[in-house]
Amino acid sequence: MSLIDWGSIRDVKSLMASLESFIIRVFGEDYIKDQFSKLKAKPKSVPERLQYVVEPNVHRVAGWWNIIQSFKEHGYSFDLRFSANVEEFMDLMLFSYAFNLLLGSKVVAIDDSRVLGRLKNRDNFSSLVYETLIASNYVSNGFHVEVPDLVSTVDSKPDIFAKKGDLEVYGECKSLERNERYSEIAVELGSWLYDNKVNCILDITLPHTPRREDRDYVRKIIELARRAAEEGKTVEGDGVKVLFQKLPELMHNPPPLSASHPEDIEYVLS
Repeated sequence: MSLIDWGSIRDVKSLMASLESFIIRVFGEDYIKDQFSKLKAKPKSVPERLQYVVEPNVHRVAGWWNIIQSFKEHGYSFDLRFSANVEEFMDLMLFSYAFNLLLGSKVVAIDDSRVLGRLKNRDNFSSLVYETLIASNYVSNGFHVEVPDLVSTVDSKPDIFAKKGDLEVYGECKSLERNERYSEIAVELGSWLYDNKVNCILDITLPHTPRREDRDYVRKIIELARRAAEEGKTVEGDGVKVLFQKLPELMHNPPPLSASHPEDIEYVLS
């Protein structure tokens, strides 16, 4: 079952009609109207440039619906002064394509109450979007894909299971939002590892969450992680502990990972 026939889309108008129909069929018209009314009820003092920033008590789909309606009202064109509109529209397109692919491949079903419950969970929807993109990437590469976390009511299930021949993948999806306090560490350290072709796992344990204003502390964390990668060993300092584990150039069998407190792991960057 697919909700969008991408081959039938010939222009921007038909694209908008397809996306509008997709949102209605996935979330339900009543739910969209309810969320949209909450979005429109925001205080009038909100600056125009923030008109599509969805409040915490409003589902993100309300912002997507608002963008589509605004797009239609303005003759199917964007006001590029509002770059957030463009970015959100891109996310809508990616999610629509990815989720439609999962539906067409029977990885998920639109009438599954567990899936519907996850879709309408406004607090975790951004995480669900990311999981959907990763799962669809495996589908498009010929893998048999399951999404245990999405269709199960049992905790501690992996987000994605993918199998192709003898290869099995168990995926736990994590994404860093741009305002996430760990973003600077992850991005800068990841770039350094890539530039220097360092193939390893770094497990970083912090005594407390880095504060945005504490630049020196963030720099110390990054420098300790670099030292661990360069020296190939565990490094500690100022309460920060960085465990080092080298990875082979080609992984035939994933090496065992050991974590003293796995429940405290927030991100694994590889």
